[in-house]
Amino acid sequence: TPYSLPPTVAEEGSAVLVTGKKTVVLASQGSAREFRFDAVLGQESRQARVYEASTASLVAGLLRGGNGLVLAYGPTGTGKTFSM
Repeated sequence: TPYSLPPTVAEEGSAVLVTGKKTVVLASQGSAREFRFDAVLGQESRQARVYEASTASLVAGLLRGGNGLVLAYGPTGTGKTFSM
């Protein structure tokens, strides 16, 4: 693969690697695939950064008279309601 995979990938079998502000590499058993997103946020991300990356433009559009939807998806107990 074109990615330098950590030794733990070979030992444990898989890894999720954040390789940039918009890219994530999923590696499993020596192979890897790159995925691009509008934004990639880590668990250390501050609430203001999450808002800027996810819904700030939506709220601005709503204030101009547009429509919008924010869908929070994930397992029970992971903070979706708190985050909204």
